[in-house]
Amino acid sequence: MQLNPQFDVEQFLATSWQREPRLLPKFIEDFVDPVSADDLAGLACEIEVESRLVHGTEPSELRLEHGPFPEQQLQTLNERGWTLLVQAVDQWDEGVADLLHYFEFLPAWLIDDVMVSFATPGGGVGPHYDNYDVFLLQGSGNRKWQVGARYLDTSTGSAVGDPGELVDQDGLKLLADFTTLQTFELSAGDALYIPARFAHWGIAHSNSLCYSIGLRHPSAAEMLEGFSQAIIDKTGPEIRFHEVSQKITNPAEIRPGDVAAGYQQIARLLDSPTTFQNYFGCAVTEPKYPELISRPQPPVTPDDIPASTSWEINPASRVAFLRTATGVQLFADASLFELPETFVAIVESLCAQRIIPVSEHERILQTEAGPQLLVELINQGTLIAP
Repeated sequence: MQLNPQFDVEQFLATSWQREPRLLPKFIEDFVDPVSADDLAGLACEIEVESRLVHGTEPSELRLEHGPFPEQQLQTLNERGWTLLVQAVDQWDEGVADLLHYFEFLPAWLIDDVMVSFATPGGGVGPHYDNYDVFLLQGSGNRKWQVGARYLDTSTGSAVGDPGELVDQDGLKLLADFTTLQTFELSAGDALYIPARFAHWGIAHSNSLCYSIGLRHPSAAEMLEGFSQAIIDKTGPEIRFHEVSQKITNPAEIRPGDVAAGYQQIARLLDSPTTFQNYFGCAVTEPKYPELISRPQPPVTPDDIPASTSWEINPASRVAFLRTATGVQLFADASLFELPETFVAIVESLCAQRIIPVSEHERILQTEAGPQLLVELINQGTLIAP
C-alpha cells in the first residue's frame, strides 16, 4: 500500500483543510484491511476496549448499546442493519496504528485515535455532526456518505447554518432535519475528509469496514480551564487583591476602580505565554486512556537500566516536542521535560520513530541528563521494553 502520488498535500491544506469536505479518491493505493470484522468483534468483547453497537437503518429506529459484548451476541446478529464501532483500535493493533503514517502531513499531536467500524448493508449511525475534523478511510466494501451544511464556523465562532433540533435517539445525538448537499460513494482506499461541524451520514451498501481518523480540537472552555489551573498551581496564597480605593462615600458601594484593579491583577497573571506553552504541550499529550499506561513497581533507578537495550513508546502514550531558545521541551503523557540543545536530535528521533534503539540508548546514557530522563519516562510508563 502507498499514498496516492497524485495527492497534493499543499493544495489540500490551502483549499480544503478546515474549510470544506473533500473526497480523496484512492488516497491509499492497493488498500488492504489491517483488521477483519472478526478482529473487531474480538476487541469489542474485551472489557478495557471502548465499543458500541448501533442497530437499525432509519434514524428514528436506531438503538445504541455499549460494550463489552458477549461473543455469542455478536455471532447471532442479523445479516443487515447494524454497525459495530470500536474506539482507538490503533492502540490495540499495530497494522491499524501504521495507517497513521499516511497522515504525517498533519501534526501528530492533532490526531486523537483511529476508530474502526464494521457495518452491514443499511447500517449507519444516523445524520450527525462532530466537533472535530475526521478522515473517513474506506476499507473493504462500499459506503455512501451524504454531507450537509456546516453549522458553525469554528475559526470565528459565528454561525453559518442552523442545526435545528438535535434528537436524542437512544443516546445518539442526531439531526432532526438533515438536507443532503453532496453525496460521495467510497470503496477500498478512498478517503473523505469532513471538517468539524459539517453534517454527515454514512450508510453501508455492503459489509464494509471504515477507519475514522479523528483529530483533537480542545474547546476554548477546556483550554481556559486547563490554563487557569496551571496559573493557580503556580500562584502562591500570598498573592491577593489589595488595591482598594481609599476614599469611600458609601460602604456598600463597589467602586469601578476596584473592579478594574482586580481585573488587571488577573489579566497580569494570565499574560504568561511561557505558562500557556507548558500547559498546551502537556494538554495535547494527555493520553486518551491513561489507565492503559502501567508503571513499574517498584520504580526503577539508574542502576536498574541495562547498558545495552532498546526501548519503545507505549502504544497508549502520546509524545511531542517544542524547540526553545536553550534546547528542547519533550512532552510525554502530559509531563514536561526541559532538555539541553544536545537532546534536540534525540527527541526528534524518539517522537518520530517512537523507539530508542540500542545505539541511541547508549548515547543517551553518556549524557548528563540522559539517565534521569530514561528513569522518569520508564517510571511513568511512557517507555517500555519491546
